[in-house]
Amino acid sequence: MSEAQDSRIRKMSRAAQISTYIKEQQRMALAGVRGHQPDKALLSFYASMEHLCSVAGFLLNHINLSAIITATAQLWTSAQANSIFKLSSNSAAVELEPFHRSILL
Repeated sequence: MSEAQDSRIRKMSRAAQISTYIKEQQRMALAGVRGHQPDKALLSFYASMEHLCSVAGFLLNHINLSAIITATAQLWTSAQANSIFKLSSNSAAVELEPFHRSILL
């Protein structure tokens, strides 16, 4: 196996690990947004994804970023269905735009 092929396989393996991490964080956050503190669950998800983006750096690809944004949308949909969640009075709403900016830059 050539060095280029070996490098490509390692990158694919890391990308798969990143995808698994995103799905696991989304699963945990989804349980949280359905509970009594949806705001806290969203903020925790933001923090974990921001950390992932800062650590993984160039290993992130368009598929990973799409998964993060899709997970965020799904979490917001679930949170808004929760009668406890009030969009106008939560810090998750305030932090949504800075979160998207931080993961995309």
